[in-house]
Amino acid sequence: MAMHQGYWEDTGMTGDDRRYREDVLLARRLGFNGLRLHQKIEDPRFVYWCDRLGLALWVDLPSAYAFTPTSIERLTQTWMEVLRLYASHPSVVVWVPFNESWGLPDIPREAAQQQAQRALYALTRTLDSTRLVSGSDGWEQVVSDVYTLHDYVQDSETLLFRYGNRQAIEENIWRLWPGGREQGLAGFTPGDRPVILSEFGGTSWVPVGEDGWGYGVVRDTMTFTERVESLLAAADRAILDKGIHGYCYTQLTDTYQEMNGLAGMDRIPKGDVDRLSSAVRGERHDPSNPLWYSKRWRGQRDP
Repeated sequence: MAMHQGYWEDTGMTGDDRRYREDVLLARRLGFNGLRLHQKIEDPRFVYWCDRLGLALWVDLPSAYAFTPTSIERLTQTWMEVLRLYASHPSVVVWVPFNESWGLPDIPREAAQQQAQRALYALTRTLDSTRLVSGSDGWEQVVSDVYTLHDYVQDSETLLFRYGNRQAIEENIWRLWPGGREQGLAGFTPGDRPVILSEFGGTSWVPVGEDGWGYGVVRDTMTFTERVESLLAAADRAILDKGIHGYCYTQLTDTYQEMNGLAGMDRIPKGDVDRLSSAVRGERHDPSNPLWYSKRWRGQRDP
């Protein structure tokens, strides 16, 4: 799965039927089986093409900034409209009412904010018992059907050390505070929930002499491709060894100054499509890399 924010160079947040279909085809071309619609309520025509062409979707509620009675009222109203809007689309598999505690800035200390997370989770499950709900994606989780992690470390060995198996995750979640935030609150632990690395990667290719932002900046396409391959290999290995159950790579395309897409805002891939697609699919990585394995040989180690 990849993050999708849905912006275009010439039209901003506004797409059309052709662009929606092309973005779905781009994701499939790059090997992804799903998208996380991040912080944007996307046009139902986009979701239609995911239904038709085959992509699973996580749907985010765009976040509020502050916690007030008005913000909660508006969030709840908007969220109920979203649940109705997408209810009949089979591509939607996970609802995300909160992301990284946005709109719940003091949730570790404020019982009312913890109750707000529980309330929107419960409302979502009440209105739709058929899909999973990520209560607050990434950290400060109080209630959720999945245990989600956000980690933009750029070293694949470190990524595997943290999430390579269930024991590593249970040991590290207590000492890793991404963004200075605790992973779980009020005793919330992974338990028997699926563990999803729901944001990682974020490597940016920014040509020499240009400015752009990313969690890790490289200056040439070869280094970019190799970094992406290495991070995806580590995530695949963590799945193989039952540390995590899936991941969401950040991100499908650039979004203005966020130049960490596998393609630019013009939808042109930044590296060799065959290599990037193979890396996403886990079918071809560098055999000299100790993290490498091929899904074609699942169950074997480092051929």
